Amino acid sequence: MKKMTVQLIMEKMDGLTKVHMDLLKLSKEKAEAIKQSNLKPFAVIVAKEQKLIQLIDGLEEERGELVRTYLGGSEGTLADCLEKASSYERGMLSEYGKRLLGLVEELRGQNELNRQLIQQSLQFINMNMALLLPEEDTYTYERPEQAGESRQSRSLFDSKA
Repeated sequence: MKKMTVQLIMEKMDGLTKVHMDLLKLSKEKAEAIKQSNLKPFAVIVAKEQKLIQLIDGLEEERGELVRTYLGGSEGTLADCLEKASSYERGMLSEYGKRLLGLVEELRGQNELNRQLIQQSLQFINMNMALLLPEEDTYTYERPEQAGESRQSRSLFDSKA
């Protein structure tokens, strides 16, 4: 029974690894979409990422249940499983854990890059908006109580034209 549970844990970890690899690939595609300012592919990629994240949540929940079964009902981590596993199982579980951890770290780095790219894109948009819609300078005296009333909101387009 224990040997079968370890095999199932390894299968879940392999599944998690594959889904994380797909997520990393999408994250790299998202970076290219951000660089090219192409919103349609970006939106499609985000929708695909959401589905993969839901899949990861399900796989992680199943893996957690298998770990609880393997540890006799108590909560535990991969390190707890390694203590109970045979030397062969310990080596396999450790390998799966290292591979998954490496992917998660790479995914974190890619997500940080995407965050920075989005932030730069927003700064570029804000700068362009500031150039297109400069602050209205007033060179005449206005009474303070009239200052808020007399200013009209400015639009990018002149609606009277």
